Amino acid sequence: VELAYALAEGLRPAGQGVKHLSFSGCGPLFGRTDLDTPCRRWSDAALDYLLATPSIRTVVVSYRMNLHLFGEHEGVYPALPDAVPAAERARVWRAYVTMLERLVAAGKQVVVVLQAPELRKGIDDLALVEGERDAIVGVPRAWWEARQAFVRSHLTELPPGVTVVDPAELFCDADKCYAARGGAADYFDDDHLSMHGAQRLAGRILNLPGPVPAP
Repeated sequence: VELAYALAEGLRPAGQGVKHLSFSGCGPLFGRTDLDTPCRRWSDAALDYLLATPSIRTVVVSYRMNLHLFGEHEGVYPALPDAVPAAERARVWRAYVTMLERLVAAGKQVVVVLQAPELRKGIDDLALVEGERDAIVGVPRAWWEARQAFVRSHLTELPPGVTVVDPAELFCDADKCYAARGGAADYFDDDHLSMHGAQRLAGRILNLPGPVPAP
C-alpha cells in the first residue's frame, strides 16, 4: 500500500496514475490448478485484468517472497525459517516466474521489486530498546543475504526484459540493514516499509533509465 501511494505521488506531476492491486498475505499463485482459494482466484483475475488493459504499460510487482518460500521469520530469528516444503517452494517460484512471463509476453514493462529486508523486531520495539539514535540496525547484512539466497540464485530464471530493483541497496550497507537512519524510520513494523521508506524506494523506481517516467 505504501509503495503504491508513494509511486502515485511521484507520478502525479507527470500526469500519470497508479492502479493498485493487492490481496493481504497472498503469495504468487497464478495458474495453480492444484489450489482453489480466494488468493489463487484473485491472482488469476488480477493478471487477467492487467493483460486486458492496454493503458497499463508498466507493472511493478512486489511480494514478501521469503515468507511464501520459507515461512515467517518472526519467532525464528536469528535462525533462518524453513517451514515450507521444497516441492511447494518450487511451485510458488514457478507461479511467480510464469506470471512475469505472461506480463512480458503481453508487452508490459515489468519492474520486480525484491523484498525489503526484514527486521529482527518491530520498529516500535527497536526504537524503545535503542532510543533516539540516528540509526537503528534491523538485521546484519549477512543474515539478510542468507535469507534472500534462494531468490538471488534464481533471478536468472526471470524472463528477459524484467528490471529488478533491490531495496537492500537503499536500506543496507556492507555490514548492516537498517530500520531507521537519519532520525526517520523506514518501517512501520518488522517487514513493511513506512511512507518514508516507501518514498525512498519509489524514488529509485521512478528514476530507472527506461520503464517508468520520472516525475
